[in-house]
Amino acid sequence: MRDVASCVVAVLGASADSPPPGLAESPSGCELRFIPTRESLVAHASNADAVFAWAPRLDWIAAEWGWSKRIRWIATSTVGSTGCCSRSWSAAVWS
Repeated sequence: MRDVASCVVAVLGASADSPPPGLAESPSGCELRFIPTRESLVAHASNADAVFAWAPRLDWIAAEWGWSKRIRWIATSTVGSTGCCSRSWSAAVWS
């Protein structure tokens, strides 16, 4: 059973002092974890259910793949997914 929230969202490339527009407060039932550096991804979001890549920092996700066993959703602030990561990595993750 989870203690605080029903979901944990890792917000990559942002800080609590400078959150993405519209994310000043956590959505109901979720805890936002702001991840300003790649090093803090593993240290502070190892139990994340979802990722919002604000910067975007998808290279962090690829480099540290497996950092959270609970990841169910990855969203970016960019339009589309073409070119977001290597074709082989994308095929392996999304198939």
